[in-house]
Amino acid sequence: YWTGRLCELPFREFAMRRACPATWERCAPLARKLFLDCNGQTPIRAACRRAVMLDKLDRRPLLPSIGTPVLLIGGDRDRIVPWAREAVLANHLPDVRRVEFEGCGHYPQYTHPRATADAVAAFLSESRQIPPPPLKTRPHTQ
Repeated sequence: YWTGRLCELPFREFAMRRACPATWERCAPLARKLFLDCNGQTPIRAACRRAVMLDKLDRRPLLPSIGTPVLLIGGDRDRIVPWAREAVLANHLPDVRRVEFEGCGHYPQYTHPRATADAVAAFLSESRQIPPPPLKTRPHTQ
């Protein structure tokens, strides 16, 4: 894998604009700069490893066993994670909520920061109302 950071890749901004046009259309200039700065710090090597790993990893059989409440936040114009992929989570996690923003691509935290923060706050507030599941303990053995 290449050395360096994503910000050093040629045509990076062009490729990102093509991959998720909704982010570029809806992002305020300052938020777009923050997005590019944050994304650009990722080591190329780490991004490549993550992509290869995710391509080969299938954890769908484990989804029903995840008891922690999950919040899925997505955009109706997300071209990076299509709805069919997200639907696997929505349909197989036992305790899932989903929020979808109109006119939003893959990065709602940059294009819809207030709505994203409100959705997370509401989810966390709701989750605090639900008593945690009992702790599973293992018998003590010597």
